Amino acid sequence: MLRGGGSRTKRRGTTADRTVYRLGVDLTILRKAYSRGESGGSDVALTRWVRLSRMFTGLVQAMGVVDRISPSAEGARLAIDFGGWPLRPDLGASISVSGCCLTVVEVVEGIVSFDVIHRTLEMTTLGGFEPGDSVNLEPAATLQTALGGHLVQGHVDGVGRVVSVQEGDDWRVRVECGEGIAPHLVDRGSITVDGVSLTVAVVLRGDDGESRGFEIALIPETLERTTLRGLQIGDGVNLEADVISKMVAGHVDRVLADRRGS
Repeated sequence: MLRGGGSRTKRRGTTADRTVYRLGVDLTILRKAYSRGESGGSDVALTRWVRLSRMFTGLVQAMGVVDRISPSAEGARLAIDFGGWPLRPDLGASISVSGCCLTVVEVVEGIVSFDVIHRTLEMTTLGGFEPGDSVNLEPAATLQTALGGHLVQGHVDGVGRVVSVQEGDDWRVRVECGEGIAPHLVDRGSITVDGVSLTVAVVLRGDDGESRGFEIALIPETLERTTLRGLQIGDGVNLEADVISKMVAGHVDRVLADRRGS
């Protein structure tokens, strides 16, 4: 099965294949859409790929407030008060909650609930949520969504730790991160912090030259529309590395492994 950056398909001449090839994403869902023989050809298949892949852009549409979080056999039931955000998602819809892709299981008068599995609670900051906490919200993208940020999957790679906050006209935040994110950091590259698409201003490196974190610059619009204004030293943040960087790195690793094994 062909996956990720540089892979080619037998239908490479179609609009959908060329688009997905350039993005360097998993082609499995797109192939399934073709195999069903749906009318509309490439456009239908690509639309299904975007919908089923549950992609986001990292442009936060609203801030919500944690109404309650209750333990369950699967992990927890998380209820978010959407407040003044007019969106009332359908059951089964995907919403990015502070960077985590979650599925809507209940909607009652502006309170939207999600089931969160144990793994997500362990891998993200969601396990530490308390009633009253603010969260960033974004619905899944469609082909009509402006890609003002970058491609975001809502699959958190790890939790980073805020080590420095510089407030004022030049608002800067420094975050240390683990090995799941650090290798994918590049100056002026993309990073998702609590669901917000941001540009890496500076990669922080240790004495050995290896990446250990990054610095971001926050503009007034971001501070006004997201939870990032409230970040303090020691806070944890959900981090997702750039999906294209991860796909390319994974492909290169496989190629090098094949060469070593041959």
